[in-house]
Amino acid sequence: MLNSPSNPTGAVYSAEEMAALIEVLRASEAIVFTDEIYDAITYVPYARLLRVAPDFADRTLVFNGAAKAYAMTGWRFGYVAGPQPIIEAIKSIQSHSSTHTSSIAQYAALAAYTPSPELDATVQSMVAAFAKRRDLILEFLAEIPGVECSVPDGAFYVFPNVSGLLNRPLRNGTVCANTDELTMYLLEQAHIAVISGESFGTPGYLRISYATSEPEIVEGMQRFAAAVR
Repeated sequence: MLNSPSNPTGAVYSAEEMAALIEVLRASEAIVFTDEIYDAITYVPYARLLRVAPDFADRTLVFNGAAKAYAMTGWRFGYVAGPQPIIEAIKSIQSHSSTHTSSIAQYAALAAYTPSPELDATVQSMVAAFAKRRDLILEFLAEIPGVECSVPDGAFYVFPNVSGLLNRPLRNGTVCANTDELTMYLLEQAHIAVISGESFGTPGYLRISYATSEPEIVEGMQRFAAAVR
């Protein structure tokens, strides 16, 4: 299962890394699930697996949708493309759990997937805004003792290491043993919502979304900083 750009880290595989991964997989019988839902929201060149290795088409499933690139979260429009035998098997299961995407969402997605210069410009503008928000939130995180964060190359999350905030008194004397507890502390004391690293199998980290306005990022990070000092 390949997730690039990644949720929660924002990491993006380069073409070289993708090619190296393909070489490892070539001798196996692995089927590749490539989740490309954040493909339009990248700040570095984006490498698609099937462009790097088109010969993998007979054992690759590509997952995507309109939720991220076209801001249609909640419309529940997505798709999977892949070898016909696998798709037929998926349809056999899917038909017993749901019938189809609603007609309203289909018409909305038709607009999203109809090529136009105006739409491309809108998406590019959105990605540029995300890049500014990413840099803004990284500036705040860099100033908080006990927090370290790598620079995400895609998506709209930062995934800072906050292990330096654990097992020591915070603002009101509260001590958090893990990021599950830190998440609840931030919700109750600072009124900000983040996701614990435990949710992703990565204790000691938090996922913070910057899919919001710059003023809200400033307010949220100021609350974060005040709560953990």
